Amino acid sequence: MENLHFCFHPSISPEERSNLLPKVHELLSDPENRVGVRAGGRREIWMNSEEMTPSLVVKVNYSRTWTRRLKQLFRGSKSRMEFDSYRALEEVGLPIPRVLAWGTFGVSRWIASGCLLVSYRLLGASTLLQRLQDPGLDVDAVVGPLSELLRALQRAGFEHHDLRGRNILVTTENVPRYFLLDAREIRPEVKGSKQTVEESVGKLLGYSLAQDVDASRIKILKENLRRNLDLDEDFLESSTERYRLYAEARLKRKGHL
Repeated sequence: MENLHFCFHPSISPEERSNLLPKVHELLSDPENRVGVRAGGRREIWMNSEEMTPSLVVKVNYSRTWTRRLKQLFRGSKSRMEFDSYRALEEVGLPIPRVLAWGTFGVSRWIASGCLLVSYRLLGASTLLQRLQDPGLDVDAVVGPLSELLRALQRAGFEHHDLRGRNILVTTENVPRYFLLDAREIRPEVKGSKQTVEESVGKLLGYSLAQDVDASRIKILKENLRRNLDLDEDFLESSTERYRLYAEARLKRKGHL
């Protein structure tokens, strides 16, 4: 990547800053030593293939046309917006991965051909979706920490507008910890907003059903979350089914079903 410019998190030491640039270059330029969480299209997410310390995650957004580049110039970088969102979540104590920097790359700093967000990888973690797909999972073990995570979002005055299993990371410790991803979709709660907790939970459950999570497992999870969070039963049922149908249609369009 040409002309890679970084803006660092204030807590990053000068030594970490000097080491970060070559590590990002190495990750993005060496296909043998990276794995893609998402590859192709306008966005890619790469991480080190080996769980070394430190291990990085780099989320790249490409602006391949001049229209997109000018939009990025005047509206702001997607990576910077997500970086700022993570900082806001960090300030209120919500569980997120440690974000290190955001940057731009391309012909010049001002007319960039893309932007990126760099964070530390949570070693040994899997997504909530992967956890729910695990045949050996005790569903009751998910209910408590997931309920607390959603309560913490409410208490802090935020809503997650893309609450799906892939946007929650779960560690593999004896007492698993839950972390929020995709901070650009986590925004301050607006009074009178159409986004409700039932809607968010419905999206999580509906997408999980469309991605091969056992229906009986989702039923248990839905009932327990409804009780723990005092959700409206009919609204939650409707929201879950709506997102299941939407997710199935979307996956079919992309050839995943």
